[in-house]
Amino acid sequence: DTTQHGAEDSDGKLVPGINSTSGRAAIYNADSDLKGILASLKQYGLDDNTDVFVIADHGFSTIAHGLPTPDGRVERTTLASGFVAIDVAHWLNQKIYDPDRSDAELDLDSGEHPQSGNGLIGATPDKPQAVVIANGGSDFIYVPQAPNAPATATAIYAKLVEQPYVSSLFVDDALLAADKAAFAGALPLSAINFVGSSKM
Repeated sequence: DTTQHGAEDSDGKLVPGINSTSGRAAIYNADSDLKGILASLKQYGLDDNTDVFVIADHGFSTIAHGLPTPDGRVERTTLASGFVAIDVAHWLNQKIYDPDRSDAELDLDSGEHPQSGNGLIGATPDKPQAVVIANGGSDFIYVPQAPNAPATATAIYAKLVEQPYVSSLFVDDALLAADKAAFAGALPLSAINFVGSSKM
């Protein structure tokens, strides 16, 4: 899974893709592990009353880690982990803290970036203006309830629609209904069953 997600054999190009040497080696490794598990179950007489499920993720990464050029090509990886959180911090002119490193403040000027892509954005990490949670190719951006939350969400959305790395944008149904013009082009979160709540 990690080998094909990383797609290091095919960074910036389509070939060899899913047929890469490292990808095939990873599949062989998984097959060998499965063989060992099945053999152990048989050895201990558990093979007749044990269910074994083999599951897989989508495998080869289709997510670009760089910005497309004007002619549509994708260059080698150019975006640091947490680039969405970094962008949001710049747009809001706020500090960024890494929740995966004990809320450490990041020095973006020196090249620091969120370890796992997540970021707490605001004057302090305990009361952020925005929270970015990295999720592979789809990041979640939360704007905690505050008097200026709608304005913050609007400002972030206005910048997101300008970015070449952005595809579909989903906005909380209530926020979308309150100001359709500010979120023109957005789809409701309910369309993908993502309406929910969280505690901060």
